[in-house]
Amino acid sequence: MYKKYSPEEKLRFIKKSEAGGSIAAICREAGVSRTIFYRWVKQYKEAGEKGPKTLVTTDLGGQSTSAPIPSVRNASSLLP
Repeated sequence: MYKKYSPEEKLRFIKKSEAGGSIAAICREAGVSRTIFYRWVKQYKEAGEKGPKTLVTTDLGGQSTSAPIPSVRNASSLLP
């Protein structure tokens, strides 16, 4: 079971990877799979392209919420 991270926490992990951090190490630190991490990157990228800077997060109960986020530059460079 994964911990629920706020958009700010997710952005912190993404910025670590942009700074050259190992994706595997970041995923271990966050306690998430690489698939989940790349989903976060994709969501941030899409949110930046669509205009409203929001990210939909899902808690463990499956309820969606929306929170404002800052844009992430070069997030596409993190995708496989």
